[in-house]
Amino acid sequence: MTYYDGAGNRSDTNKSANLFTVKYPVIEISKVYVEGDKQPGDLVHYNISIINKGLGFANVTINDTFDSSLEIINWTNGSCSSVPSNPEQVSNSSSGNFYQWNLTKLPGKQNALTQDVCWNIYITAKVKSDDFYYNKTRIDNNTVNVSWTDNNGTTRTTTNTSAGIDILTANVTINKTSTPERVNVSPGDNVIYIIEVKNRGNGTAYNIQINDTLPEGLKNIT
Repeated sequence: MTYYDGAGNRSDTNKSANLFTVKYPVIEISKVYVEGDKQPGDLVHYNISIINKGLGFANVTINDTFDSSLEIINWTNGSCSSVPSNPEQVSNSSSGNFYQWNLTKLPGKQNALTQDVCWNIYITAKVKSDDFYYNKTRIDNNTVNVSWTDNNGTTRTTTNTSAGIDILTANVTINKTSTPERVNVSPGDNVIYIIEVKNRGNGTAYNIQINDTLPEGLKNIT
């Protein structure tokens, strides 16, 4: 800046502003399922990772609606990075198969060169095995949604989709035939029954029970 005093003398002065860094969060999310095909009654494990690649903290909300053929058993959470990553608070609410987690002040990176901050949510679910769901052959792709508020109060949103799961189901059939195949037999004749049980599905059938009552007049030999 240049100015002149009352006597006409010129003066020059310089003043520079202090530099500062604005710390913003940059949030990414992933949802992973890597266990392969499942059968009714099997456990399913999902891993949701919330990653802060920015320098500022974030208040994070995770929304996830699970397939109706899954029953949520429990969930846990913890750090997935070696740098300090604990949010001040983790809370959860749910309604049916809709789950929401809130992370208060998920930290940012210490500086641009340090490791990203990572926080995991681990979900254990079970494939339902009642009659309504037993014939279902696939759990659809599942999308998780995350929103967060940055230092300026701006809300941002991103999503990630996990792979679907093929459900292997049993399809058991039974057939009974007799030898000889005739209507009339004489006293003392032997009649051989053959009971054939087949599993025409791609899943294992457990605890199969076969009940058979012989007609009156027949005696079981072997």
